[in-house]
Amino acid sequence: MVFFFIVLTNLCFQAQAAEIPTPDDDNIPPPKKEQKVRSSFFMEIMSPGSNSPGYVPAEDGSPLIPSNIFAILWIDYPIAEDTRIGYWQRGNANLAGSQTFRVRNPRFELRKLNVWKKQGLSSTYDFYIQPGIAPEGGSIASGGSGRSLEIGIRTSHAYTFPESHWSIGMTTETTKAFSFRGPTSANVYGWAMPWINHHWSTHFSHEHYFTLSLQQLSQDPWHRIVYDYPMPLATQNGVSYHYSESVSITFLVNNYLNTAPTLKNTWFSFWLSAKIL
Repeated sequence: MVFFFIVLTNLCFQAQAAEIPTPDDDNIPPPKKEQKVRSSFFMEIMSPGSNSPGYVPAEDGSPLIPSNIFAILWIDYPIAEDTRIGYWQRGNANLAGSQTFRVRNPRFELRKLNVWKKQGLSSTYDFYIQPGIAPEGGSIASGGSGRSLEIGIRTSHAYTFPESHWSIGMTTETTKAFSFRGPTSANVYGWAMPWINHHWSTHFSHEHYFTLSLQQLSQDPWHRIVYDYPMPLATQNGVSYHYSESVSITFLVNNYLNTAPTLKNTWFSFWLSAKIL
């Protein structure tokens, strides 16, 4: 349930500066080297609804899916300027019924950073492949999702307004699934999450996320697109506490956008984000 900055320079000024050396040129510190290995962890815990003990509520307040924990651990390594190879490991555990942690298909990615050169803008494009070696890669008959192999693209953009504490951005994922063990649950699925946040102090910010999740089910005509759950068309609003530059926690109130919010169809999320390397 998981969710991102660069420099625009004056070319004329650069050209003039290059032609007019100064006595201090030798004292300019070398550019900062790109960090080799990077690694981060993200976790989301979704609460049950007030009218659906143990379950995230549907739009009408009825039980939808078990309340759960979702976690991601990723690591990447540079292979060229602004280009990295990475590995993601995802997993989730239901908090209602069986609490067994389920490992998701691993993700191997080629990551391109700083795609758009603009001051204040951060852009990342991930091209990934997910082999179906986890239980979800098994056939639907055996309890899996039939996802023998998946390929996809993830994009992330974030912009910080100059001389401001406001930031906006959007993250998207689109995945195509292939099955060698009978039908798959969804041929194509993905989501888009635009967001806006404001830092009102060194340690606190308020966060606002809007999520649209869609899928094309294997049994449906190719042109029929339906919502994907638990975030079909929803908003998450809350407050983050930034313990340091590496660790933050966020408390969010979740509501659907395609129906009026009530106590019955409201639930909560807790996020933990930590930079490991």
